[in-house]
Amino acid sequence: MKHEKQARAHIRRIVRDARQDWTTCVYVRPLCEDEVLNDRQHEGEILDAVFGCDETVISFHNMTTGRDLGWIMVVLDYEREPIEIISDHTANRYIEQLVTKAESKL
Repeated sequence: MKHEKQARAHIRRIVRDARQDWTTCVYVRPLCEDEVLNDRQHEGEILDAVFGCDETVISFHNMTTGRDLGWIMVVLDYEREPIEIISDHTANRYIEQLVTKAESKL
């Protein structure tokens, strides 16, 4: 991937912001599949799972309430700029804040 270093930094910012709240779990799965790619909540494992597939969905879940907080769809392509790898996401305040804050640092 042409801009992999910057793309990884972009996703890392989102994961770190989400993990500021210890009750938030981050799960990565391939698009259109139910298999979760990361067994642990370690940042490196989450990033490796995202960059191990061309199309993944990052889901955010609150462990204490059992609520799904939202998801982000990541599509990796050789020519895509880091800001373009997020193809879609849940339209709610929580996800909008994660994405907007990360994009402001690109």
